[in-house]
Amino acid sequence: MSDNRRNEDATIQVIAERINSMQNDVSDLRDTMRDSMKEMSVAVTKLVQMEERQLNLNQSYERLNATLEKMSNKSEKLEERVDALEREQPLTKQVTKWVIAAVWAIAASAGTFVAKSVGLL
Repeated sequence: MSDNRRNEDATIQVIAERINSMQNDVSDLRDTMRDSMKEMSVAVTKLVQMEERQLNLNQSYERLNATLEKMSNKSEKLEERVDALEREQPLTKQVTKWVIAAVWAIAASAGTFVAKSVGLL
């Protein structure tokens, strides 16, 4: 009976060692998982920050695009105005010539009137 008891004690000892070993493994796994969770938390935080930056960049791009569109529209309107002025330029030159001629004619008439009034003519 003593051999049987020794065998049982040895078996219990082996089982106790295995349970202790498993407990150590589970504890190591728990520590590893804790560390992994911390690393994942840091990674998720960085990912959120990157997404926020991406969102800010997209908003900036949209504002820039809207501003560029406005500037393009203003540029097109200015081009249309310049084109209209360039089309009217020959007519403007002609009208300017007529006005200058009219001013000279009025000046000559005034000069002639003054000369007649004074008795020079």
